[in-house]
Amino acid sequence: MINEPSAAAIACHMDDEYETFVVFDFGGGTLDVSVVDCFENVISINAISGNNHLGGTDFDRAMAEYFCLKNELNYNVLDSSFQQSILRTCEQAKIKLSTQNVVEVSLVHLNKNYNCIFDENVLFNITHSLLESCKNVIGKAVKDSGFSASELDSLILVGGSSKMPVLQHYLSDALNIPVLKEEHMDSLVVLGLGKYIGIKQRDENIKDIVVTDICPFSLSTSTYNEQNPDLELSTVLIPKNSVLPTSKKMTLRTVHKGQTKVNISVFQGQAMYAKENLFLGQAFIHVPRNMHDYESFDLIYSYDINSMLYVEAVVHSTKEHYIFRVSKGDVLEKVDASVRLDSIKEVSLGLYQNNEVDALLARIERIYREVDEETQDYLMKLHTEFTKDMESLINNIQKRKRLINQVSRILDQIEESQNVDSLDIFSQEEDEEGEYLA
Repeated sequence: MINEPSAAAIACHMDDEYETFVVFDFGGGTLDVSVVDCFENVISINAISGNNHLGGTDFDRAMAEYFCLKNELNYNVLDSSFQQSILRTCEQAKIKLSTQNVVEVSLVHLNKNYNCIFDENVLFNITHSLLESCKNVIGKAVKDSGFSASELDSLILVGGSSKMPVLQHYLSDALNIPVLKEEHMDSLVVLGLGKYIGIKQRDENIKDIVVTDICPFSLSTSTYNEQNPDLELSTVLIPKNSVLPTSKKMTLRTVHKGQTKVNISVFQGQAMYAKENLFLGQAFIHVPRNMHDYESFDLIYSYDINSMLYVEAVVHSTKEHYIFRVSKGDVLEKVDASVRLDSIKEVSLGLYQNNEVDALLARIERIYREVDEETQDYLMKLHTEFTKDMESLINNIQKRKRLINQVSRILDQIEESQNVDSLDIFSQEEDEEGEYLA
């Protein structure tokens, strides 16, 4: 229904406040960091980053290895039952350190006693590399978001592993923004979800909220590699961090003349070569045999906020239209045109065709024809920089609005300076009511 960072932001968001959060969702086995922008009635995911191999269990393992080191044991060669006993005991010690300053771990194995003392300093030293990894994930998300520290209000801790004081203290020292430790960080997502359900049910007591999301990974297709035909390239249709829902089109052609069948393979990931990404499925389309030229076709990916990916192919010469959907198997599921697919394309068109931006660019071009050479040079630079910034801020709705307002004010000033009626060469006469006459 809604992604977890958005739910956490909704739970913490104060109505009518402009706020930008970093949501730090740290569970047992994964870390997900999202930058969430809240303004007016919009909850917008700007950027996300994560590590699927970093979680609370890694802290348990670090403590277990330290326990073995202190007791002259080699964790890797211990029998699995003893390993599990150490891990469970260390996990319990980690939890106790949330409320105690010092915890003693004691185990008996084969009639031999093993002991170890843990406190926050010990935990910090043995997990420093893990803490640094957490910092790097945060940095990647913030960098992709386009926000600076002064524009971020706080970092919200979500998930059971975020309760560790060593992590909280590390992040508080490492970040130039406040770290929020909510009393019920385990239930933030549920609270936000409840509020969101109320919104969707049009609860009269809850203001309507628009929630946007972004694609956390690139979606690509495999294409022919002229330099190394055995190593197919990964050609991206939907880049990582694209606003969802989105629909993107690319025109491709057959590799050989006379080719009658094309294999469409869909991948997830950012690697250069297709085989290094996650394979999602494949399908075949037919093209007419053409011995004189290459056959071309449009490939269209449409991805919605509920993680449903549609793949379309339209052969130019025959107009034959194929529609597939990524499902659980390796073969793309062939489907008919659906209302959901049309809806994705409609919303995507609205996101990427911004009438307000187009109108502002047209205004710059109109004013350009009416001003002196020096102002023309300035407007040319303004046009270039504005276009570049709007493209880089495609996910940052608040900054886009702020930039549009800023450029609008600049154009107002330029137009005002070109108003000849304000020159003192013209007399200003007043009518009987005190109004100036033109």
